[in-house]
Amino acid sequence: MTIIPRPSFPYRRKSQSNSIFFQKGFFISALRYVLSALRRSSSGAMKTFRASVCFELNPIFGLIIKSMDEFKTFDFHRIFFGDLPYLFLLEIVFRTAIMYAYTIVLLRFLGKRSMGQLSTLELAIIICFGSAVGDPMMGKDIPIIHGMVVITSVALLQTGAEWVINRNKRLEAFMEGRPDCLVENGLIVNSSLDRNNLSHEDLFRFLRTKDIEHLGQVKNAFFETSGLVSVWCFSKPEVRPGLGILPEEQIAEGSIITSGTAVKDAGYFSCKNCGYTDHVNLLTKLGECKNCGEKEWSRAVETD
Repeated sequence: MTIIPRPSFPYRRKSQSNSIFFQKGFFISALRYVLSALRRSSSGAMKTFRASVCFELNPIFGLIIKSMDEFKTFDFHRIFFGDLPYLFLLEIVFRTAIMYAYTIVLLRFLGKRSMGQLSTLELAIIICFGSAVGDPMMGKDIPIIHGMVVITSVALLQTGAEWVINRNKRLEAFMEGRPDCLVENGLIVNSSLDRNNLSHEDLFRFLRTKDIEHLGQVKNAFFETSGLVSVWCFSKPEVRPGLGILPEEQIAEGSIITSGTAVKDAGYFSCKNCGYTDHVNLLTKLGECKNCGEKEWSRAVETD
């Protein structure tokens, strides 16, 4: 009679009895020779049986081995086309059109300030291209052909949108917006600031980049559809005293005067809210601004 030696099993502490790796350790040791034989097999049936055996022994081992067997690197059909039906490409075109339109509407809602030097359509195509190009590069489940369909669809939508916009003024006004006048004849148009979600400091920052010292130099300032500010200045003989545009940190303390205060030195004073400038005589009390009704004033800046 042949005596089969009893297989030796690894020592297991009592504290390990509930561990996921040791709850069926006896079966793992007993079937070790079966798994080693199955590991060397490459047939589809053997792979399925091997994954089933490993899953019964331990679910984690089974999932790992199953994923290793199913995934194949450099599978060009998976890389380029994927496993979905070809009719899904039409659905991608439909999805792309919806997301492209939604992106444009959202950018119009955010306003011109969020776009910098780009138009709405230019920023929309950059966002769409960034997502469409990046996903197929890194995602193993996203075929290249899907990304190519998205990019082609966005390019065609962009071309078609530009063609339609250039022939429809109302649609152009909706898509691109219109320039807003922020300063007119040295006065701040506060309604335009509010409409574009701009503060006085935002306006002054734009003007300082144009080498403007005060509002008395500015004939018109337009907030363009690209998000930039264009400035038209008075000629030197037409320049008048105006509200200074220094940063608030650079303004000396006590320079802001409220209405009802008597002026100690005669000169020009400007409203802090709208830039309205008027000459005030010595010991004359400042009143409310005749243009906007505000009560804060500062001495106007005069240039030669």
